Amino acid sequence: MWNRVHKLKLNIPKDVDEKDLDTAFETETGKDCDEAAKKLSDNDFKKMMEKAIQRLREKKPLIAYA
Repeated sequence: MWNRVHKLKLNIPKDVDEKDLDTAFETETGKDCDEAAKKLSDNDFKKMMEKAIQRLREKKPLIAYA
């Protein structure tokens, strides 16, 4: 999966952990991340990665500075 991410030059935010992204991507696709990466079109792969990143960001608490 990560080869495809680099090939497509997708920007993975620094606040997103790679292992967590693997898991979120598998949840979005319903398949192993490497298997899904091989079968999805470039456009579908990008959409699934965006959804997985969004899912992870929704789970992270916002840090308030006082």
